[in-house]
Amino acid sequence: MLRVIFLATVLLALLACSGPDTNSQPTPTRAPDQETPATKPGVRVVTEIEKPPTPTPAPPSPTPEPPTPTPLPVARLELLSARTYRDAAGSVWVVGEAQNTGDTTASNVEVTMSLLGADAKPLATTYATTHLAAVPAQGKTPFRGMFAQPPANWKDLKIDLTAAPNDPDESSQFVGGLKVERATVAASPDGGGAIVAGEIKNAGSSPALTVRVMAVLRGQDGKVVDVVDGYAKLPELAPGAASPFSLQFLDGKQVGPYEIFLQGRSKPS
Repeated sequence: MLRVIFLATVLLALLACSGPDTNSQPTPTRAPDQETPATKPGVRVVTEIEKPPTPTPAPPSPTPEPPTPTPLPVARLELLSARTYRDAAGSVWVVGEAQNTGDTTASNVEVTMSLLGADAKPLATTYATTHLAAVPAQGKTPFRGMFAQPPANWKDLKIDLTAAPNDPDESSQFVGGLKVERATVAASPDGGGAIVAGEIKNAGSSPALTVRVMAVLRGQDGKVVDVVDGYAKLPELAPGAASPFSLQFLDGKQVGPYEIFLQGRSKPS
């Protein structure tokens, strides 16, 4: 009996020695919803703050060049030659010729003439009246002006030429197609200035009114000797019609090279 009690006591002691270790930590059990994001499908682990990519700047657009401006047409009159002479009454005449060196027809032509004193200041001024209303590019225009009472102490002459590009309102007042036929220049039988005569024909398609005739007499050097102006004998030239003319130079007595310029106004509609 004692032996049975002893064995039971020993067994209880052994059981007590083999009980749970109070110093060991229990292994935690992870709940199903506590798994790391990496284990979940479709979840991205961000390990650092991500910055949006810096866009590459587009290359600068080339600056367009400004369009080249179209040059404006230019009408430019240049003096070819001029001279002065006195008539029997003591008036001083100025005759000359200018050329349009621009690239378009010159209109609104003005020729201003001044007699200068010893100090180069104007003493008297007048305007030419025998220039053409429209001068084509590279074309020429004669002119003539007079100082009826010139100052006695004038020393020099100044000529100013101005023109504007073609004015359609002005050029439309004149007709084209006027031609000189059978023109001649001859010495005057009375010893006066040479006489230029001929015929004007309207080869255009419109009537021409008050046809003006301007003649230039030149020396052998090509410079102007004298200028005269007048009109055709008929006041109106129908298309195909012709009219005679005859003009006498005031100072130019020697026969030489000459040129005739015509200008006729259009008939009002």
